[in-house]
Amino acid sequence: MLSEGHPDEAERMESIEDAMRRCQDTEDDNWIAGMPENGPNLNAEPREIFRLNVSDLTPREFYERFISRGLPVVLEGLDRTDGVGWTTRFEALLKARREDLIQRLGPNCDEKPCHDMAIETTYRPPMPLLDPFMLPQVMNFSKALPKFDSGSGRFWGPPHMFSGLEGQTFADPVHLDFGCSPSLSVQWSGIKRWNLWSPVDLETEEGEEIKALTLFETTVYPRQALVKPPAWFHNTTILDGGGLSIATAYSWLQPPPYGRIDPRVWKNNPFGFETCAMGLGDDEYREYPTGWLSHAKMWDDLMVKHDAKEKEVSRAKSEL
Repeated sequence: MLSEGHPDEAERMESIEDAMRRCQDTEDDNWIAGMPENGPNLNAEPREIFRLNVSDLTPREFYERFISRGLPVVLEGLDRTDGVGWTTRFEALLKARREDLIQRLGPNCDEKPCHDMAIETTYRPPMPLLDPFMLPQVMNFSKALPKFDSGSGRFWGPPHMFSGLEGQTFADPVHLDFGCSPSLSVQWSGIKRWNLWSPVDLETEEGEEIKALTLFETTVYPRQALVKPPAWFHNTTILDGGGLSIATAYSWLQPPPYGRIDPRVWKNNPFGFETCAMGLGDDEYREYPTGWLSHAKMWDDLMVKHDAKEKEVSRAKSEL
């Protein structure tokens, strides 16, 4: 109970019951005009999202196969610290979650309903979650492109933390992130099922066509992460058997998505992603191009220069 000596605080704090209703009721009747009531192609046979170990591909291969084509992928084997680093960071996340609940609901937030809430918050403690040991190797371009720091400094701001219990959902029936950057969702605990729908017609590296609104599905476990390109519709459900789910979501600058996709597929896109593809028209004043296509061209030019330099070094070594 809040003391009577803090009337302003009492007015500012919402009750646990009200907070639970607000956080658990994720349905929105006006979610996307023009889409089927239960989401795009919800009853279609889902395709499984490709999975790979973070050591299976080089960063260049990872970029060409998935990021440049706007395709999601599950990364396995994130923890390369024998569990110590992972545990330390997970404990920091638990602490951040409890502090956020206390800030929202008051200092006596020790009742079970308080901890059963599904919440979203921004992770700001000093413990970095993605350092050189925790960053997935396939996303680390610092060796190939030293101009770009591929560590946590290349991400847009601090990560968002999503937490909840078994059976709780986020973005039901479907949700769309209005941003131009890819995202990385790291699963720290719990088991989460993702449904994703392709935003436009896409194509794999092998030439396979993926029609717009094709349903993809996958399950993400602790020490795994989902790479989600921008513009994909999605929702998530926390599955039974994993307990409390905690995931952190990041948006990153490098490398740019959709560099191998025909830009015409974004023309007159109702959600504004044509601007993401084509840019704002003032790139000469910016450190990084704003459009996916011009950004990808810059990225490709740098990679070509790097590859040429690597060949020179290799040739010089062979002549010794």
